Amino acid sequence: MHYLIQNAQMDLLQIMNKLNLMDDFIPTDLPDRSTTIRLEEYCKKHPYFERTVRQINSMFHYIPFSEVLDTMNYLVNNEFETIIRRDMETNHDVKYVFLYEGNIKSGFYFSLLFLKHLSAVLDNKYWNRVWLQEYTNGKQYNDPNIQYVLVDDASYSGHQMEYYAKAVPNPIIALITISQEAYDRLSSIEGSKLIVGSIQPNIFAIETDDIFRNLDIFYLSQGVVYSLLNETLGSGYEEDAVSGFYFQHKFPDYVSIPQTLVRFPDPDVVDRILTLEEKYSHLGLDNDGTYVRKEDYDVFNSTPQDFPFSFILTDESWDDPYTPFYKQDSYAHVLD
Repeated sequence: MHYLIQNAQMDLLQIMNKLNLMDDFIPTDLPDRSTTIRLEEYCKKHPYFERTVRQINSMFHYIPFSEVLDTMNYLVNNEFETIIRRDMETNHDVKYVFLYEGNIKSGFYFSLLFLKHLSAVLDNKYWNRVWLQEYTNGKQYNDPNIQYVLVDDASYSGHQMEYYAKAVPNPIIALITISQEAYDRLSSIEGSKLIVGSIQPNIFAIETDDIFRNLDIFYLSQGVVYSLLNETLGSGYEEDAVSGFYFQHKFPDYVSIPQTLVRFPDPDVVDRILTLEEKYSHLGLDNDGTYVRKEDYDVFNSTPQDFPFSFILTDESWDDPYTPFYKQDSYAHVLD
């Protein structure tokens, strides 16, 4: 299907004419996806992992969609509207262009949602100077009379948003919430202005946090925790800082947070643990000072399918947690 706004622009008046025809643009029937019920069910069925999953779960912050809407309303009313109005009053040539990448990405939907909130407070005489435009890779974004705006619901590592923020001059970046790691990365971009609802703390740095020393799987001495965890969890996480937050409308994929934390015990981790049996076959105190109990391995000798691999994602109403509502055709093609 050809998209009307692909490689083109649409101003705020045209956008609102389209959105006003879509009654369910802002959903009101999203299921509750907090973890409380599923966590209790998991612990009853698998008390062996209770201490670990409760500790992990306590580090995750659930953000309902109503909070997303309230935060966006606050950002628009209390910060962005003042910026754009003052700019347009003093510079009659300036235009505000909201860039997005692809119509099934979160940035597309939340740019539209941001513009819908903006239309309620911005004088309509300025509407023809507010535009939505799809980002074109390789295009030169250097018009001095254009203020570019990047909107999304969240940023975990900041890498993806950093790519687009560095492609345009002096961007305004508006986010519902952001990790501390992403905030540090994006705020360091020269000329950028961050408008965020909240900053999520890094719940742990994997190489130092006690949670992995307390995993029910192993009883480790501090001297070998790093090498053994890297073997168990896989490389790549030991130097990362992780923020544990997720939304009612979307659960972060492996790019955003290590799935070994939310899919416990993860099948890949189980395979690595079983592989380690050969290395630690004596199941006692080895030369490195690692304590391993035989019964800790025995629990993984069951067929992996016997385990519910997630105490967070086990939700019959959420068959595919990585396919948010805004990826449905009715949302993706709202401006066709």
